Amino acid sequence: GMFVLARTLSTFERSFYLNPTTRTLLADFGMPFSVLVWSGIRQIFSNVDVSSLEVPDRTGIVTTSGRPWLVPLGNLSISYVFLALVPALF
Repeated sequence: GMFVLARTLSTFERSFYLNPTTRTLLADFGMPFSVLVWSGIRQIFSNVDVSSLEVPDRTGIVTTSGRPWLVPLGNLSISYVFLALVPALF
């Protein structure tokens, strides 16, 4: 439902309904408007069981495996450096 509404609103700019300014606003803000509409529908019909995504306990930008974001380039062996030069030269 959310994708269909967002897609319909994004293509609304090419239609002949309403005035051009309103059509442009609906097309530009179609996705956020769709999220708000479907979130509101979910709140109205709160007795319907909808599965939601699990939120991790840690906050911030973390990886799922716990590895660091930056690769320690100083720990690479010299063979990998020369191996990386092959596609860089061709």
